[in-house]
Amino acid sequence: MSNSIIRVSNLGKKYSLINNNSLKEDTFSGLISNSFKSLFTKRNNISHSKTEEFWALKNVSFDVNKGDRIGIIGHNGAGKSTLLKVFSRITAPTEGSIEIKGRVSSLLEVGTGFHPELTGRENIYLNGAILGMTRTEINRKFNDIVEFSEIGQFLDTPVKRYSSGMYVRLAFAVAAHLDPDILIVDEVLAVGDMKFQQKCLGKMSEVSGEGRTVLYVSHSMATVQQLCNRAIVMDYGQVKYDGAVDDAIKIYMENNRNMQIYTNLEEMKRPYNVNNYVTMLDVELLDKEDCIFKSDETMKLKLRWRANRDIKEVCMRMEVIYADNTPAGMTNSKSFASALSDQIIENTFTLNVNNLAPGKYQVNIALYNVNEFGTYENLDKVISAFSFETVETPSFNNNITWLHRWWGHVKLPEIIVQN
Repeated sequence: MSNSIIRVSNLGKKYSLINNNSLKEDTFSGLISNSFKSLFTKRNNISHSKTEEFWALKNVSFDVNKGDRIGIIGHNGAGKSTLLKVFSRITAPTEGSIEIKGRVSSLLEVGTGFHPELTGRENIYLNGAILGMTRTEINRKFNDIVEFSEIGQFLDTPVKRYSSGMYVRLAFAVAAHLDPDILIVDEVLAVGDMKFQQKCLGKMSEVSGEGRTVLYVSHSMATVQQLCNRAIVMDYGQVKYDGAVDDAIKIYMENNRNMQIYTNLEEMKRPYNVNNYVTMLDVELLDKEDCIFKSDETMKLKLRWRANRDIKEVCMRMEVIYADNTPAGMTNSKSFASALSDQIIENTFTLNVNNLAPGKYQVNIALYNVNEFGTYENLDKVISAFSFETVETPSFNNNITWLHRWWGHVKLPEIIVQN
């Protein structure tokens, strides 16, 4: 295809898991890490008797045309980020081929491509040089980069002193303004505030309008709908669907079930903004054989957690997220416990879900307290701690079918007519 700017053919990426402990990577850090582990195990006469193969990508094929805005969506571990790392030449494929025409600019995680000891100004020139730009070209874009990033007063500060939000502002500004033919953006934009996220989406649309290509990984279906003209659904390292955005989102939501009444939380990934003063161990939906709630039912759950230090006050927050990753609602408890270090506590909670429209939801759980400065402090938080589904009862709203996508995530109370 003459308009094709990226061509992916039977792409595969394999990792070797040794004793479920070491991961052989073809990156420099992976090589150094496993070398040290190998040296240690030899000195201590520890042998690795079992090697397992894990295919992060398998038989992936598709073409990307110039000017496409492609959203890449899928569950955690579906292979989205690995695919972008192959595109960005951070890691090499195990099999298959990828052809890329043009200059690639990537924003995959906070701090990627920045030297922490250099200032923001110096990193702008460093990134431009890496992309093959001359100093004259970078100078022409410099003021636009600084204005977009909104960090002008910190421009001559080493970036190691930047907050994660400042990092993202500058990194995105550099990636989007240095004339890439292909702009690749991973979930990193979620670190920024909502206003800046919308600013970035506008810039990506502008870049695409200039005939450049955007590849965007996100769990936010709303932003994928807003930005992209095409979407690819990844599932366990393979392309499950490639086509219209609305159809892709529908397939993603149907594929995003994974509902169970008991979830082990201890090994689940935590976000960056927790202090780990407590650890949530597991959560269980009580009095249920499945995770489906009728519109007149109340949710009852048991949470088990451990204090990692003495805690005077604990509250719980539940963030309810619809299956397309748009927020449905949030609620907090009053303070319900205190604990001594190493103490394990069980608490039971109830939540009325009858205002939620029919559909599939996931719940983020946080344990928090309010510190002496009056601000909320996350003691522990788990994203997608559990999932559930709500269904209509025949008596609801005179049996009118709920067209969820257009009517929203909550059922508003009946309109009262006043004479």
